[in-house]
Order: sequence, then C-alpha cells, then structure tokens
Amino acid sequence: MKVFALVQRVARDLTQTNPLAFTAEERQTVQDCINASLQKLYDYAPDHSKTVPISLSLAAPTAITIGVTQGFTTFTGYSITSEDQYCTIVIDGDAVDNQVIADGTLLHPYAGPTGTATAIIYHDAIALDDTYAAIISNPRYLDTNVELGQGAYPDRYRLAYRFAVGEPESWIVEANAYSSMRAVFRVDRLPLTLTRLKAKALLAPPRVSFTDTIDQTADIAMRVEHIESYLLPMVRGLLAETSLWRDGLTRKRAMDKGDNAALEYNIMVPKTLTTSANTVGTPEGF
Repeated sequence: MKVFALVQRVARDLTQTNPLAFTAEERQTVQDCINASLQKLYDYAPDHSKTVPISLSLAAPTAITIGVTQGFTTFTGYSITSEDQYCTIVIDGDAVDNQVIADGTLLHPYAGPTGTATAIIYHDAIALDDTYAAIISNPRYLDTNVELGQGAYPDRYRLAYRFAVGEPESWIVEANAYSSMRAVFRVDRLPLTLTRLKAKALLAPPRVSFTDTIDQTADIAMRVEHIESYLLPMVRGLLAETSLWRDGLTRKRAMDKGDNAALEYNIMVPKTLTTSANTVGTPEGF
C-alpha cells in the first residue's frame, strides 16, 4: 500500500477529510502517528521479518597528495569519497596512523612537518547509515566463504599490529553518535586489494517522511496483509488522541481498537518462517 493511500483512509475520521488540504501541522501529526505505529509494530515483529543480506565492500588503497599543517586536523588537496569516510590514512611524516572522518578533516592532529605530503587511504572501514540497526552474522568473503571472527584476535599481541596491512581476519562495529552514519564497520587489517564481504543485518525501524504523505508513489515498508488489520487501527487510535479527530463519540473505541491491534499483532504474527520438523519413530521396547 502507498503511504498516501493510508493517509486517505485515516483522513475519513478527521476534521479535514481531504489529505491534499492538510495544513503543515495537520500533516506532521498524521506523519507522527504513522511512524509511531510502524515503530511499535517493528518492536513486536520477529527478527526474520527484519533481516536482510548485505554486501560490505572494502575498496583497494588510494594514494593521494594532500596539504597538511602540524598540530591541525585539517587537510587540503583531496576531496574524500563515501568509501573514504572513517578509513585509516597513513601520511608520510607522521609515525601514527590517522583516520579520515569528513572531507578535509582528520580524527587526530597531524604530527609531521607542515607542507605537502603523500598519503595512502586504506579502506578498512565502512560507514553504516541508519538503514541498519545491527549486523547479526559474521561476515564472510564473497569469493572463498571464509568467515571473519567478531573482535577475535589470534594471539595476545594482536592489538600491537592492529593496523598492519593484509587480509582481514576479524571485525568490529564502532559506535559513532556524532554523525548520521551512526556506526562504523571496521576490520583488523588494512586491505591491499578490493575486499568483498557478505553478511546479514537487522533493518532499523521503518518510517515515512513528511513528503511521503504527499507523494503518491511512496510505499509503506510493511507486509500488505498486516496493514488493514494492524497498522490502520493503530494509526487511527493514535489520531483519536489528537485534536484532529472529528467524532468525540468514536474516540474511545478507536483508541481501544488501536491498543488491541498492537496486542494481537504481538500474539498472532508468525515467529518463524517454517514449522518445526517432526519425526515419527517406534516407542522404546517395541
């Protein structure tokens, strides 16, 4: 179902029944109620309905020339790509590896001499956007199917050469609350070639934007057979709590139906994709 079609359905109970005539405040209220309902249903939904396969591609190293100033975190002469963000950068003249955290910005102050320096960006990290809530499986190499261990180091001295070059063996996810890229996938070595990995991830809760309620092409990120029975009454129930609701006599009933829809979804939605395997055998002693 389209988002606009859902808005049309809930508008039948509101003081303004034409979605195209909503004020900005009215549209924002409807959007908030839809998103709150989607997010609540997401919390109740089983993991299999939120799990997707993902590709994690680490590019080959990039050799660059940049302008740097001792004691500063800024650099010039190179515009980063999306693949470069949060990756390790090795700059000639500085004995410590650094990270690229934004265009023209390093994580740590540069410690080498001021001037022009050659550098290599090693793509050992991927900035994960808010599409994903978590990576839920160990990544595997796409070509060999060899699995990387999560934060597992082969020996006690592994951390001493964490930024050695070579084929990655382990991985972690770093929190990053300062950016819209709220997490960073990172491997334990600096890849020398294009490295392609596969894994499974948990999707973040779905939401609709303000423009989705106007644009008649945006889809609702939910199984269609659950929209009328669960999502629609939940959205109506939340809208019944607002000043947009038209009929005061139906307000309490709509709120109760919304609460019941959430409870029923939690109970009725299938928790697995398959039924359990059954076996038939001969009782002991026969």
